[in-house]
Amino acid sequence: MYDTQQALIAHIDSVKDDLGILTVKAYAGEFKDPTKLTNLKPAVFVMYIDGGIDLVGGDFRFDLLVLVDSKTLSAQANAENNLQLSQQIMDWIILHNQFSHLGKHYHIPNKYTDNHPPPQASTLLVDARYNIIAVHLSVIKY
Repeated sequence: MYDTQQALIAHIDSVKDDLGILTVKAYAGEFKDPTKLTNLKPAVFVMYIDGGIDLVGGDFRFDLLVLVDSKTLSAQANAENNLQLSQQIMDWIILHNQFSHLGKHYHIPNKYTDNHPPPQASTLLVDARYNIIAVHLSVIKY
C-alpha cells in the first residue's frame, strides 16, 4: 500500500510543473482548515482509501485531493479554477495510466472494467477562498 502511494506521488510529481501544481505529497487525516495543509497551492494530496494485496500484486483506491485557493475571494472563481485543474489531472492520468516505480508496475483503469471505474471526481469543499476536489482512482499493482 505504501509503495503504491509513493509510486502514485512520483508519477504525478513528474508532471506537476506542466500542470502548474506546486505541492504533491501524501496525506492521511481530516482537513478542518485547508490553510494548514500547505502554503504552496495549487496542491495535490494523495490519500489512501482502501484496497488489498494478493500474491500477484494489489488493488487499491486512492483520492487525489486537489486544493486551490484564490485571492479574489470568489467561490465561483475557485470552483472554476479547480474544475479546470482537476480535469487536466484526470486527462493526464487517463493518457498516462501505466507507470513504473522502483521496479514495480502500476495501472490506473481509464475505462470501466470489473470493479474498477475510470477516474472520477467529487467536490469536498467550496468557499470564497478555498476549493477541494477529490479525484478518485483505482490503482492496480502487478
